[in-house]
Amino acid sequence: MVGKQHGRDAFVSQEKQSISEAFKKQTKIKESNYKLRLGASIWCCKFLLKNGLPFRGHDESSDSLNRGIFLELLSFLRDHNEGIRNVTLENAPQNNQVTCPRTQKKIFERFSTEIVLDICKEIGKDVFSLLVDEFSDVSKKEQMDIVLRYVENRGVVKERFIGVVHVKDTSSMTLKAAIDYAFTHKNLSMSQVIGQGYDGESNMQGAFGLKALILQYNHSTHYVHCFAHQLQLVIVGVAKKHDGVANFFEKLSLVLNVVGGSCKRKDMLLENQGERVQMSIGNGELETGRGLNQESSLIRAGDIIWGSHFKTITSLMNLFAEVRHVLTYVKEKGSSLSNQNQAFGILKYFKTLDFMFYLHLMYEILHLMNVFSKNLQKKDQDILEAASLVRGTMDALKSLRDTGFAKLLSKLYTKDFGDTEKMQLDGELKIYYHALHKDDRFTSLQGISDLSRLMVETGKHRSYHMVYRLLKLVLVLPVATTTVGRCFSTMKFLKKDLRNKIGDGFLNDVMISYVEKEALMKVNIEDVMDRFQKMCTHRCQI
Repeated sequence: MVGKQHGRDAFVSQEKQSISEAFKKQTKIKESNYKLRLGASIWCCKFLLKNGLPFRGHDESSDSLNRGIFLELLSFLRDHNEGIRNVTLENAPQNNQVTCPRTQKKIFERFSTEIVLDICKEIGKDVFSLLVDEFSDVSKKEQMDIVLRYVENRGVVKERFIGVVHVKDTSSMTLKAAIDYAFTHKNLSMSQVIGQGYDGESNMQGAFGLKALILQYNHSTHYVHCFAHQLQLVIVGVAKKHDGVANFFEKLSLVLNVVGGSCKRKDMLLENQGERVQMSIGNGELETGRGLNQESSLIRAGDIIWGSHFKTITSLMNLFAEVRHVLTYVKEKGSSLSNQNQAFGILKYFKTLDFMFYLHLMYEILHLMNVFSKNLQKKDQDILEAASLVRGTMDALKSLRDTGFAKLLSKLYTKDFGDTEKMQLDGELKIYYHALHKDDRFTSLQGISDLSRLMVETGKHRSYHMVYRLLKLVLVLPVATTTVGRCFSTMKFLKKDLRNKIGDGFLNDVMISYVEKEALMKVNIEDVMDRFQKMCTHRCQI
């Protein structure tokens, strides 16, 4: 009896162990399937974020032909990977498919979080400049973009987008509160802000504007009025005060309205251009090759960016013969008497000396200003190089006077160095000058950005840490707010008429991922998967 009891106990123990092992094995299989399923969804989200594509479809049912890019991309993966096909969509548990909109938004949030954490890690406790602008999106909501400019540990200047915030109004107090909220959630401090870059609106740079509010907290924060915006204001101001120039641009706007007033006229313009190009190529007047002799049209000038007027003038000069042909057609066969009279007036103006003079004069002036403007809009542009560009443009135009940048720079950073540090800096500068003057590695520098990078590469940023600190303070100062403007251009691409119900948090996550594509591609899928799991309790935990 004892032997039988022992055998029965051993059998029961073995049976329990088998059940336990089978349960563990089944759990591991479920976890493995879930990990593969989640990884596929994360990969699809990463692709959509990188390319700024919508993820939802009109009808996402299994028999629909318009399921949306997310599900179509997942289906493409399933067709080329048997492992993914076996654990996704119809082969996954109905309550754990990891494809619902809520899950997608959580994944988007984790990607944006990883990107911002990477940016904040690069900054650390170092100083940076704050670039801010506000804009009304397609759904008439006021949005504020935040961009940080800093020098990372290799001595390279960067401007990085860290988020878009919905604000109820554009008052300075509201904007400051939104910035404080963003800084708090990103572990950034207002004491780290060493520079501010905005446009010239009163709520930004006025006596009670955002600039003044930040200066109350941090007296060492230097404000720089966006160079590109200043350039815009100067050109517009000068143009409006000169009757001949103002009249020229009014006529130019009328040309665009008349010639581009119908699809038929636009087609006529392109047809005439094609015939002229073919004839010129046949006569040997034009070269052929890749990218040459492309179709072009009249470019309409924007209300905000004055540089677009240069493109308008250039396109008119390139298509002048075709424009005259279309205007002649409108004058003779226009759809209304008003159009005919407008075309007649423009053709008459084309024959005047005023038109030819202002056309070529404004082309030459705006050509120089366009080069200047493009250089100002570079992300790695520094304030010393910007000052040099101003002086060069002034010399080229032969009409402006010295702006006193050297005197301005000599007054900066009086509160960033104590008396002892100033003495140490003065001594370091003398040794630094003589040491680097004889160092061949520093003989072919193109600017202070190259100097900063090379100091880090050679380790001299440790030997001359006060000099390097001064160099970073100069590099961090913003030059233009064009990076913020590019972010708003991105918003127009992501949030438009067909996607105007995007929520604020979701818009922020998508914009961070789309704008910071380079950082997005560096985000590890495993890290996103891990953070996704830690956000809340899921049906299956890895």
